[in-house]
Amino acid sequence: MYPRRCLLRNLFKILKILRRDVTVSTINFGKTQIDVEPTSKLPREIEKYFSDRGILNVVQNISKNYGKRKSGSDRVTIVDPNIARQIAFTICSRLSSKYAIESDPGLGLISEILIMAVPQLILCETDEECRLKLEKFKEKYTDKVKIVNMNFYSLMKHLSDTGNIFEDIPTKPWNDEICLSYIVNVPCKQLFRNICKNLVLNETWKCFGRPEYYFLTSDINYYKLIANSENLYQTYYRSTAVMFQLIFDYEILLSDLPREVFLPWPSRNYQRKKPGKFVLLRAVPKVNPFAEFENKNIVRSFLNFINDNIRKEKRIIPVLESYVPLCGPYFILNFDLSIYTEFIEISPEKLLNIFSVFSKLPEFSKTDLYMMTKEEMAENESESEDENN
Repeated sequence: MYPRRCLLRNLFKILKILRRDVTVSTINFGKTQIDVEPTSKLPREIEKYFSDRGILNVVQNISKNYGKRKSGSDRVTIVDPNIARQIAFTICSRLSSKYAIESDPGLGLISEILIMAVPQLILCETDEECRLKLEKFKEKYTDKVKIVNMNFYSLMKHLSDTGNIFEDIPTKPWNDEICLSYIVNVPCKQLFRNICKNLVLNETWKCFGRPEYYFLTSDINYYKLIANSENLYQTYYRSTAVMFQLIFDYEILLSDLPREVFLPWPSRNYQRKKPGKFVLLRAVPKVNPFAEFENKNIVRSFLNFINDNIRKEKRIIPVLESYVPLCGPYFILNFDLSIYTEFIEISPEKLLNIFSVFSKLPEFSKTDLYMMTKEEMAENESESEDENN
């Protein structure tokens, strides 16, 4: 008799295939194996959405890796030609550089318009199926397009050893005009944190000069970036918001972009009751946002300070006095604080000013915060030297 467990397992597989939640499956009947492959790469609900928009023939060209729902995906790509055209023309109207790098271009819907505005376009795509399609696009612009098998963060991490990828891009001083434009899809907030941290601490990220960023991200990520002590999004006010607002000058170029035209869709467990929207955000790093600090050890100490403390109900005066006893009255008098003032009630600029004064106290160099930071910096430098050797 065929085991009940196997029957249930195969029944579950059949139901998933009928719903088109999978692209291929093997069903076992005793010693017989049957490969079942549905006619579409997309789940039925996604197929219906794009069929109603009249662009199913375009979306069906996307890689099967983008067609599946995913929880916490680290990449997204746009598949609607009309929305892509709107985004691309908006970016082209604001470009401050002749050289651009686009992450996760997918079908190249934005790329085919960007290439008309820049003499050099670098496409970062890790999906093999998408790269093969982009190679056909490259054939039209042999000398203008380069395709690399890296995501954006990997490319930036190895910026100094990426061979001839950047050979045509001239370098400029950091305080000069914009040297390079990045078009980056950011589905998760963690990438913003990494970008901010590396722009401050990693000189490799500055080797070509000062760039501009065009971020495509969800509205909820945008709210988390602009949150501060004075606006409606204070509940999202955390260290990433402080870093972003201190490091970048930014403006929103497009809002209310449909989340559904970006694949992959989030899994049902991650999806909100309403799908939300995407926004196009332009951000340019400030020339020297931490000019008040004497060295990088203090900058790193500040980043650790806000990472460890910006959360609800954490009060700033007790934290400062935990490092330097009895310093609280000075900051209460000079910065209009009280013993009850919480971190989330203080703006990013005021936090920077407070820590700037705090770092100049004679006792600061002996605090655990500063000593631990020096050890971290020393370890990072030794690791970098090992990697170079």
